[in-house]
Amino acid sequence: MKMTAKLAEWRLGWKLYFFLYALIAVVFAVIITQALFAWHDYVDLAFFYINLAAIYGYAFNKRVGRPGFWKCLLWVYPVWSLLYQFVLPFGYDFPQLGMRAHANWTMIFPLGVTAVSSRCIYNYGFKSQGLWRR
Repeated sequence: MKMTAKLAEWRLGWKLYFFLYALIAVVFAVIITQALFAWHDYVDLAFFYINLAAIYGYAFNKRVGRPGFWKCLLWVYPVWSLLYQFVLPFGYDFPQLGMRAHANWTMIFPLGVTAVSSRCIYNYGFKSQGLWRR
């Protein structure tokens, strides 16, 4: 398969995203081993590393797992991310009557990461059929 210059630039962007994501993964690994977290933080960490595998596979045009897994993950991961960001932080501490639970702007940044990662999973599972056939 001959790659065009535009596709090569596109893959370079995904490779840069992968390296930034991998750097964050190293930082998370150090942080999570030094403190106690709730169960949902460990589930989110598992999703984080699964996404890292998807980004690696798509950026470097490598097969990781099966396409059906990534197609399923495309539906599960965004739902989990929304629950993790907006429901679980307030689920254990219900506000008292008359008080309002508020979300700050730092909760919006992970939604951007979720959107970009979901796009990568979509491209990897659905749009990379040539990769899965060889």
